[in-house]
Amino acid sequence: MACCRAASRFAVVSLSWIYRDQGRFADAASLAEHALKVTERDLGGEHPAAIASMVDLADIYAKQERYAEAEALATRAIVILDKVPELDHSDRLRALEMLIEICTALEKTDEASAYSDRVKSLIEKMQRTAAGPDAIPQA
Repeated sequence: MACCRAASRFAVVSLSWIYRDQGRFADAASLAEHALKVTERDLGGEHPAAIASMVDLADIYAKQERYAEAEALATRAIVILDKVPELDHSDRLRALEMLIEICTALEKTDEASAYSDRVKSLIEKMQRTAAGPDAIPQA
């Protein structure tokens, strides 16, 4: 049964991405909202799949210029991710980039700059991790 639920969640999320890419943002938002609700119910609000769903929905809201809702979701995702630093950096990066976009649109330049600094630090950390412990430090 859990396998069917996971497949169903994936199908809904995938369709929301298709709608988003087609510019059908209202349809995409409806599906993404449903996917987030189901994911939180089935896996919990701090599960990596729930975090990814939050960021996906924030992206759709931002495309609809629903910036307050987008900012709240992306911020919520970052708060959860900051509790567990070892969680997937790609979701953290997506959420931070989303917050830069939102803050820029809302002319919150100081906040956008702070998020940009976090993105730079995260990318550097990802590069160090990918290089491994034997990598020669770059000057």
